[in-house]
Amino acid sequence: QSRNAGVALYSAAQMMIMAFIEAELIALLHRRGLKTAYCGIIWAYYALVPFHAMYAVTMWKDILFAGFLIWFSMTSCELFVWNENRRAVWLQYIVSGTLFSLFRSNGLIVFCLCIPFFVFFEVYRKLRTKSDLKKMCRRVLLLLVPLCCYTVVKGPVYDYCQIQKNDNIVESLSIPMQHIARVVADVPDTLTQEEKDQIERVASLENIKEVYNCRFADPMKRLVQGSGGAAVIQEHKWEYLKLWFVLGIKHPLQYMLAEIDATLGYWYPDEQYGVICTGVFLNDYGIEPLLDPEGFIAQTALRWYELYRMVPILGSLFSIGTCFVMIVFIILKCIYDQKYLNIAAVLPSLMCWCTIMAAAPLHSEMRYVYGMVSAIPLVLCVGLYKKPTGLK
Repeated sequence: QSRNAGVALYSAAQMMIMAFIEAELIALLHRRGLKTAYCGIIWAYYALVPFHAMYAVTMWKDILFAGFLIWFSMTSCELFVWNENRRAVWLQYIVSGTLFSLFRSNGLIVFCLCIPFFVFFEVYRKLRTKSDLKKMCRRVLLLLVPLCCYTVVKGPVYDYCQIQKNDNIVESLSIPMQHIARVVADVPDTLTQEEKDQIERVASLENIKEVYNCRFADPMKRLVQGSGGAAVIQEHKWEYLKLWFVLGIKHPLQYMLAEIDATLGYWYPDEQYGVICTGVFLNDYGIEPLLDPEGFIAQTALRWYELYRMVPILGSLFSIGTCFVMIVFIILKCIYDQKYLNIAAVLPSLMCWCTIMAAAPLHSEMRYVYGMVSAIPLVLCVGLYKKPTGLK
């Protein structure tokens, strides 16, 4: 019972955090001139599209990570699109950037990928407005503060609290492993003896052929980890990077097919898959469902979720690929309109998508890019709406 109460408290806290961030996004856009009717549409997107409610009570780190991505995107817009320089905005940037970097393993990579673009935006603004060089340098240094906070937390704080760090390199190499496994599965006879020996040090060639699944990377990851291959890759990472590169040059078709099969749902709008799971899974913690899964409330929620199958246009809201197409369109529009600073609204979502394309364990899983899907109202408003240039 106490564990059920703990899960309930966590779920309530997560719901409130996500609701607060989404409400603050709507309030920010309204302050920047977005009409009330459009704000109502965004409210409906968060309140009525069922997977937002269902994710809000799901115990995944991906959910809060998505919230911090929205918050980080909002502060990026404040700094670069609307040229805010208030202390409160910088404080939000530092806190959201630090939490965003800490909460998931690819968060730091996403943050680091955004920084060069942010620096470019600062330089571009100075050249365009001839602003003070000292102010620009000060803002550039402030952009790096979340990275310093991350280093302190991951270093001295983790060491003091004796928190074990995750150094499993295999978790970050899902797609490269799928590339190599596709070559082993399709054209094993083309491998040289040296290449076979190098692969065999990580996992048996026969086992790779047996477990390789073109749309699901976990079987390969489990095979490599179970064979002790993770330690081998960690110790000889540059050798295996070279192996991956050389095989890619020799077998571009296999790499291309492996990439398409392993990431299809992240860029193709019509990929069909289950966005969420429902209910409480069997576990060793004594956590049990309090509602009858066949009862009225549970069945009503399930029918609400399944509504998108009966109303065709709603299916687009459940599609990662559609969201990605919108982001690409907004980037091209910003470039065409020469509103380069507006791309700041898109960068965190785009970089998150890019990192998933290199490490996606499943061909289509919304929770890995839920932040991108949740931030799409901000991306569309900044990219399309004409008025939000100053405070109301």
